[in-house]
Amino acid sequence: MSSEESPGKSQDPPNNNVDANGVDLKPRSPATKEGWTDVKEKRRKKIVLALKESWPHVKLGVILVIYAMFGAVGFWLIEYHHEQALVANFTEARSQLLRDMWNVSQDFTGNDWEEEMTTLVMRYEHTIVEAYDGGIDPRGVTAGQAELKWDIAGSLFFSVTVFTTIGYGHQTPATVAGRVFCIFYAIFGIPILLLTLGDIGELLAKLLRYIAAVVNSKLRPNMMESRKDDVPLYGIFTVVFLIMSMGAVVMMQMEDWTFEQSFYFIFVTFSTIGFGDLVPHHKMYALGASLYFLLGMSLISTSFSLSQEEVGRLLRKWDVLKASCKRKMCPCCANRVGSQVEMGGDLEQDNPAIGGQDKQSLVHRQTQIGLPIGIMRGDALSEDKPKQDRFH
Repeated sequence: MSSEESPGKSQDPPNNNVDANGVDLKPRSPATKEGWTDVKEKRRKKIVLALKESWPHVKLGVILVIYAMFGAVGFWLIEYHHEQALVANFTEARSQLLRDMWNVSQDFTGNDWEEEMTTLVMRYEHTIVEAYDGGIDPRGVTAGQAELKWDIAGSLFFSVTVFTTIGYGHQTPATVAGRVFCIFYAIFGIPILLLTLGDIGELLAKLLRYIAAVVNSKLRPNMMESRKDDVPLYGIFTVVFLIMSMGAVVMMQMEDWTFEQSFYFIFVTFSTIGFGDLVPHHKMYALGASLYFLLGMSLISTSFSLSQEEVGRLLRKWDVLKASCKRKMCPCCANRVGSQVEMGGDLEQDNPAIGGQDKQSLVHRQTQIGLPIGIMRGDALSEDKPKQDRFH
């Protein structure tokens, strides 16, 4: 035995499962591998299931975007060259007017000069009207150049205003082919938009109901389960106001508008009124603005639908309240207004055989079952609560 070894300690056997760097070389057991494989397989199945469930919603959005691109290309091919021709004609008419006015000034005097100049001015006015009818603003034509509306971005923005039925009116087809194409484009585009808005609105409604259920579960735990996902009117209008306000702030930066102008424009757009008195000029943001408009229109449609349900529920409550007043019933406590003598007298007249404890029990049952306003209000009937607090 070596002198360096301690006599009281035995040498540890070598560990064949660890390399020189201390890394464990022991292979994983088959059970561990199988468990890890199961976890990955379950995760993959969840992802595939989520994609399958979301694909119908994504598909409608993709179809609508492709259809908008198709309309943009179609309107661009039809109207762009016509618009260029109008700008060229107007530029030539303006130059010709200057030449003719110079010649008239050299060749005519007196009444003849006035008649010739009047003829030239009227001819030029006719040219201006033609330019306006074709969608050209003569004030924007300088040196034969003008900002054209029917480029790709402008055509895309117009195609969105067609199938969304907004129709600002600041940009319209000037050719027969463009108008015919617009008719058929709207005929097929509007149904696609309605399907997409309905789908987006359904998703937004589910989201709002989920948020309402979470909030009501925390703030109103005694509320009936069937009413916890009801979205109140103030919640609907608050969400709509916030979405419109965020868009208004963005439009303020893009278009140099005031908040009042931006908010007004967004409301007119979301509601598809489309007066056209305020129209955005930054066409490069046409795609982003179009997606925002679709979201806003879906939100407005959803809010109108939820508001309709809430108003209908309030009207039904009012009908029950009026009916309870006619029967002299309290809508909250489900107790008949009046003395016990009146209640007992009514019961005895209806059924003289009833009396004592049976009469009191029947009074309680009639008042409780005959007036469900407390249930409609959202208060749960709980057996573990005192009887006097069942509707409070």
